[in-house]
Amino acid sequence: MTSEIISQRINTLLARDNIQQKQLAEFLEMHPATLNGYMTGRRDFPVHVILNIANYFTVSTDYILGRTDEA
Repeated sequence: MTSEIISQRINTLLARDNIQQKQLAEFLEMHPATLNGYMTGRRDFPVHVILNIANYFTVSTDYILGRTDEA
């Protein structure tokens, strides 16, 4: 799993739902700079963050991880 694929999928979901990274960071209860670190590849996404993002957008973790194209 690469952070690039995960970031692309999350950006797609953010655009789809017209949500800003800051709003997602608030939901995840993290500082926006922390989420930005994940999104830019400076930090690896922890599994619990991927799970919470999948729940937030009501998509599968396989979609976020790039294992399927079906959200």
